[in-house]
Amino acid sequence: MDGEEVKVPMSESMLKKQKRNEEWALVKKEKQLALKKELIFNRAKQYVKQHDESKRSLLGLSVKLDSRKVKNFQIPEPWRRNLETCKRALAVSAKLKKQNTTDK
Repeated sequence: MDGEEVKVPMSESMLKKQKRNEEWALVKKEKQLALKKELIFNRAKQYVKQHDESKRSLLGLSVKLDSRKVKNFQIPEPWRRNLETCKRALAVSAKLKKQNTTDK
C-alpha cells in the first residue's frame, strides 16, 4: 500500500459519461482552434488591406506633389472647389431670371 494506488471500480455508466465528456471537450477545443485561426486570418487580411490603402494614398500624394512641382496640371484647392460649386449652384440662365421677375 505504500507506492500502490487503490483503484475504485467505476460503474459502466460513469465510464461512458467520462468518455463522452472527453470527446465533447476535444470537439469543443477543435472548434475554438478553428475560430482562432479564422480570426487570425481575418486580422492578417485587414492589415494587408490597410497597408495597401496607405501605400496607395502615399503614392497619390507623391504624384500630386510631383505634378505641382512640374506644373503638369492644376489641382484645385478646396476653397476654390467650393467657390466653383457655389457659382454653379447660383448660376441661373437669363430666361429663368426673366421669368422669375415677371411672375412677381
